[in-house]
Amino acid sequence: MALNLGTRPVLRILKYTRNISFNAQNKSQRALAKERISKPPQSLRVAAAERQKKEFPNDIGLFPETFIMPTGKNKPSIFQNPTERYHLELQRVKTRFVDKFSQFYYKFVLRRSKPRPSLQNWSLRRITLDLQSQMYLAFAAGDVARLREMCADGLYNSFRSRISQRSPSSQYEWRLESVSRLKTRVVSNKASPLPVGNDSKDPSRACGMRQVVVRIVSKQRLILRNPKESPQPGHDHDLAESKDKVKEVTEYLVLQRKMWMGVEEPWSIWGMAKETRWSDWLRDKEAFAERLTQHR
Repeated sequence: MALNLGTRPVLRILKYTRNISFNAQNKSQRALAKERISKPPQSLRVAAAERQKKEFPNDIGLFPETFIMPTGKNKPSIFQNPTERYHLELQRVKTRFVDKFSQFYYKFVLRRSKPRPSLQNWSLRRITLDLQSQMYLAFAAGDVARLREMCADGLYNSFRSRISQRSPSSQYEWRLESVSRLKTRVVSNKASPLPVGNDSKDPSRACGMRQVVVRIVSKQRLILRNPKESPQPGHDHDLAESKDKVKEVTEYLVLQRKMWMGVEEPWSIWGMAKETRWSDWLRDKEAFAERLTQHR
């Protein structure tokens, strides 16, 4: 009798522990099955990310509210037109503040884990001048493959169209004679998240875009090696178009850099921008506000 009384509690404890183990195992299996349903396998996620990357355009246009302060004759006089000059100066200060915040968000919030994105603000002028030289050298040589690698779709299509109009016997050579280091500067520096990825629980899925506008003041020369052919008229970017002629050019080169699933890609060239005119700024701002009202 004593043996039976002693073994019954033990049996109950063993049965209880087996039930706990069985229930815990069931809960673990259900949680694992739920995770598998809600979270696809790694291979599927990688394949989906690669498909999204291929489908996502590399030319999304110039960022909204990109402000480029007019210079020289285009800048309103503080004496003749003080109101417009005041609004332009105020807008420049506001834009700089917003741009700084967008860079902070891009670096420290969009991707919260290390390694963090590299802003490279101190190297932007050097990077821009290097890409500008590579772009014009490739254009002069008719190197369409190289232009495809470094240019966004819109700029690439423009270069390819002009190259296709050349005579097969034509040979061009582009030379950069000099660059004004004082006048060459960054005039816009924006960052923005992209409407894909960006899972707050998974920093490695961060997707964003940088867009930088650099003013380059330089002297360039475009030489036509075939004397029987005249250069094509209507050059898009104000290069010297007559044989062996040096021309001073002011360009606003727009660079962009994409961060896809936490990995930053190399800098590429979006195209050219123009100085902001106050009338155009107001018109674009009103149009943007109207679009927002329509989507509410």
